[in-house]
Amino acid sequence: MTEEEEWAHTKDNAAVDLRRHLRRTLYALIGFLATAAAVTPFFYGNPLHEYWSSIGRCLLLVSMILWLLLILEAATAVIGWNYVRELKKIDKRYGPSE
Repeated sequence: MTEEEEWAHTKDNAAVDLRRHLRRTLYALIGFLATAAAVTPFFYGNPLHEYWSSIGRCLLLVSMILWLLLILEAATAVIGWNYVRELKKIDKRYGPSE
């Protein structure tokens, strides 16, 4: 593998990883919003409050786990975005002039 092929491979892999983390961030966001909305009917004063100890707590736990996952994936996506941006700057500055 030549250096140019290796450089192109590095840029392609970084872009693929960024898209993967953005997709996972979107899925985590959708899951978090869905479980957060599903917990609402189990709060005090709502019709399903009597099931709080069995179903509501489980949904709340899942919601908290998805929140942590969302934060982790969003941070990883931001780091990946910055990495791809820096690779493009390097390629623009030191790339072959045509």
